[in-house]
Amino acid sequence: MRTVLITTLALMLLCSGATAHEYSAGTLTIHHPYAYAVQKIGKMSWAFMNITNDGKVDDTLIGASSPIAGSIDIMDGEKKIEKLVISKNESVKFKNDGIHLQLNDIKKTPIKDKARKSITLKFERAGEVKVDLLFVPVAVISQCDDGSHDKKIKPIEAR
Repeated sequence: MRTVLITTLALMLLCSGATAHEYSAGTLTIHHPYAYAVQKIGKMSWAFMNITNDGKVDDTLIGASSPIAGSIDIMDGEKKIEKLVISKNESVKFKNDGIHLQLNDIKKTPIKDKARKSITLKFERAGEVKVDLLFVPVAVISQCDDGSHDKKIKPIEAR
């Protein structure tokens, strides 16, 4: 019972506005960028967010970089893609089995739960946008449509 109570309280905190954060650039809004916590140097992490384009023209994510990673790839499932079109008046929801960012060769670890680390997203129209990734444990990852964490719990993956 105590474990259920602690888990419920932790999820309530994660679903609250206290962890919500968003960034704007031109007609784009980047909602709640977050990534998995990392334990070992050289390991990877995966970053997620929602990107909304409220403009009248498409924009394209053409890359990302960060001092914490050797490189960052745009991924569609397990396939690396060169760019991601964010269509006008639409949102793209990053998720495990779909579009996400893969942070390769993490340089300094551990990156613990609740840490914030900066990455720069590069768009064709909006230019460079610096955002802070909120690092969270793998067990509580899943996004709602509004960009906050929902109450689904996934099993902890091996690190």
